[in-house]
Amino acid sequence: VRLGMTTGRLQSGVNTLQGFKEDKRNKVTPVLYLNYGPYSSYAPHYDSTFANISKDDSDLIYSTYGEDSDLPNDFR
Repeated sequence: VRLGMTTGRLQSGVNTLQGFKEDKRNKVTPVLYLNYGPYSSYAPHYDSTFANISKDDSDLIYSTYGEDSDLPNDFR
């Protein structure tokens, strides 16, 4: 078995391989902490509607990076 048999021929005029694109599902979305001010005793403290990691993992990320603008692209 040859590599050319499995991948096929390159298109005319293309001299490079297709670029890599990260899958959107690999993006980490932490929980969103809410602040309602002084009258927030019965309000929720965080929103996990769009989060795909747990609150504990989100706390770890926030304690490590805080509000840094140097946050890796995977965490934005």
